[in-house]
Amino acid sequence: MKRILALLLALTTFSVSARADMILEYNGGQHNYSGPVCSLIVNGKLVSTPLEPIIFNDRALVPVREVFEAMGADVFYVNKTQEINITLDEAYISMQIGSEFIQVNGNRKKIPDGVVPMLIAKLGENAKTMVPVRFVSENLGMNVVYDGAKKQIRINNPAQSTPEYVPSTQINSITTTEGDDSVTVTVKLAEAAEKIGELTFIENSGVLYCDIFGASYTTSNKFTINKGAVLSVRLGEHENYTRIALDTSGAKDYYKKLSSDGTILKITVSGMRTTDAGGSSPSPTQSPTASPKPSTSPTPSASPTPTPAPTPTPEAHIKGEKIIVLDAGHGGSDPGAVYTHEDAEYKEKIINLAVAKKVYNILTANGIRVEMTRSGDTYPTLTERADFANKLGAAMFVSIHSNSFPNNTEVNGIEVYYAKTNNGNRYGLTSKALATSVYKNLIKNTSANQRGVKTAEHAVTRRSEMPAILIELGFVTNKTEAENLYSDKYQDWLADAIATAIIDNMDEVQIPPLKLKISETEGIEEVTDDENH
Repeated sequence: MKRILALLLALTTFSVSARADMILEYNGGQHNYSGPVCSLIVNGKLVSTPLEPIIFNDRALVPVREVFEAMGADVFYVNKTQEINITLDEAYISMQIGSEFIQVNGNRKKIPDGVVPMLIAKLGENAKTMVPVRFVSENLGMNVVYDGAKKQIRINNPAQSTPEYVPSTQINSITTTEGDDSVTVTVKLAEAAEKIGELTFIENSGVLYCDIFGASYTTSNKFTINKGAVLSVRLGEHENYTRIALDTSGAKDYYKKLSSDGTILKITVSGMRTTDAGGSSPSPTQSPTASPKPSTSPTPSASPTPTPAPTPTPEAHIKGEKIIVLDAGHGGSDPGAVYTHEDAEYKEKIINLAVAKKVYNILTANGIRVEMTRSGDTYPTLTERADFANKLGAAMFVSIHSNSFPNNTEVNGIEVYYAKTNNGNRYGLTSKALATSVYKNLIKNTSANQRGVKTAEHAVTRRSEMPAILIELGFVTNKTEAENLYSDKYQDWLADAIATAIIDNMDEVQIPPLKLKISETEGIEEVTDDENH
């Protein structure tokens, strides 16, 4: 049985260089902060935070969500009492904003030096819940290391079996210059990278990418370019490298050049994008322009092009328009589950997108506005997928996945998940109700093995504000089910079941007024008093 764990980690005095002044807002006022700031590395990965770790009374304060979700913990915030609860394996901690006492596995303890959990914001930005760092780590058996030379706070879970990975450099800036028929993207590194991978071009999606090994980044993770053949530049951090991806249209040629000291990487792309100069350029989150559909063999073919959905506007939910966001899981460099049966390879990302596009076609044919987190072989991050739906003010979020169990290829069946932390009834429809409706239709249409409606704190569902579910259509590790999932007819049954359940619940779901929606002020999800929680 899980116990709860709440967080207060406090670090000893550090000798770090100060940075330029920041104006911080807390305790009802504005304060100049010119003290030291540190980068944060959790289990070997750089964690980018809206507000960097800062020092109060010689104690380092870190954002609660970023630290503990990176460790695999569940973070819950009770808005009414300003209580923070964290669950991690068999431990629990509970604490409250402004209180110097916390509960650690049921025992009351006092936070040293009076450095209590605080709501702190950079001027004009949303507040983050900040807590002292070493206190929690010592109570939970975690390791905290301060590296003064690199100005890093490194937090590690001793349960890890893999050695700690620490980036050797970071991307400091990304700039572009435009030539007569080319665009050059310049990536500046703090130090030389361990290795720069080859440039790879994915023709069907127009994505050009290469991997920078040993690098993290402190910049934004997406830059809109719209020059020449380059539409945008995206960054994604992986286990021991950062991938830089260029979304292109009309690219004719490309090459890369690295400076002699290894700190400046230039990627040049020639050509001109095929969209109208005055129009908006495509992105990985726009509506689909093609609908590949796998046949009974693992080779996808093309299906008719759906009519593009209107461009999203932030005011859409205020006007009462109900938008459905479909999320085809994985994509791009992340294939999801992959399994081979009799020399035929089955990829989850292909199945997910094919079914999502079929659902898209059914819903739009019924006059429902639908947006997709990806319409091609691209990889929006888990945070980007949920943020996309939140910014649209969507009515429902449906994430489509396929399952795997390599240790037992006999396992099969359908299951649907929702997050307990996103199961309120502010929309007139709970996530559980939506999950149950979709699940019943899927079983009815396919007669698949019934694995049930379940709860799990998946990032995409718990971060979504609207009713949100994650569907596991079947197991690619099971030969019969993998063949079904690649079958056009079976995909039709799946898509019809999902779309029908969405349509059936359209009248039930209501978009709440903007002012009643969950605020990001606390930086963590609200847990209401609803009994379904």
